[in-house]
Formats: sequence, C-alpha cells, structure tokens
Amino acid sequence: MADRLDDLVSAVKQHYEDQRIKDEAFLEEQKLKKALGATFFKDVKAWLKSNGEKFNKKFGSEVFTVEDDLPNMAFNVRSQPDTKHTWTAVVTYIPESHKIEINRSPGGPTAYSLALVPQENRIVALYGNNTGVENGFNAELLGENIMRMMFLP
Repeated sequence: MADRLDDLVSAVKQHYEDQRIKDEAFLEEQKLKKALGATFFKDVKAWLKSNGEKFNKKFGSEVFTVEDDLPNMAFNVRSQPDTKHTWTAVVTYIPESHKIEINRSPGGPTAYSLALVPQENRIVALYGNNTGVENGFNAELLGENIMRMMFLP
C-alpha cells in the first residue's frame, strides 16, 4: 500500500508542477504580447506610410495613403489606382485580445483578423485558423500584404 501511496503522491506533485510551468509560460507569453503588440502595430503602420510614399513615386501619382485621423490604435488605408476603383480599409489593434483587424470596403472578403503570437522574443501575426508560427507575418510582410490587398482585391 505504501508504494501505491508514494506513486500517487509523486503523480500529484508532478501534475501540479507541470501545471505551474504551463501557467508561468502563459503569463510570460501574455507579458510579451502586451509589451510588443503595440510596437508591432506601429511598425506595420510606419512600413505602410514609408512604402506607400515610395509606391506613389514609382506609380507617378498619389494612389495610396495612410491616414492618421483615427485613435492611436487604428488608422485608415486608402487606394485609388484609377477613377473607377477606390478601396478603404481600417486597420485596428485590439490590445485586449492581442489582434489586428483589417476591415476593407468595398468588395469582399472584407474582414481579416490576425492573432499576434510571440516567436523568439518578437511578435508575428497569424491569419485565420493558422496555428503554425513558422507561417506568421512579420510587420514588413503584413504591411506588404495589406498594400497588395488594397490594389489587387
């Protein structure tokens, strides 16, 4: 009986030690998301502004703009490559859920939600049900994809 009791005690200790380790890892992940999420969002916005200006110069006219007239955690992106086509998107960072949402109009699909996930002390954005961090977007790649969807819906 003592051996089985010792086994039970050992199993219970191991279970709660494993849970403590998981809880600590979760809290560390949440801290990292909180610390780096807003910076990631600002980096996406800065990339779009900088490369939008370059795009306009190469295109020969102002066809892409990033507008800062929304609150700190949101901005508008607008594209108008000709007089018939205009697209607008609102890009929003939601710190509570560690997500970036992109709502584009007109045309579909119009809503995108990207989860911000830590990867080696940095943040990447995952689209949809994609759980593979190796497939995440860094800020530059996300900016490029936002710009692409504004012209090639």
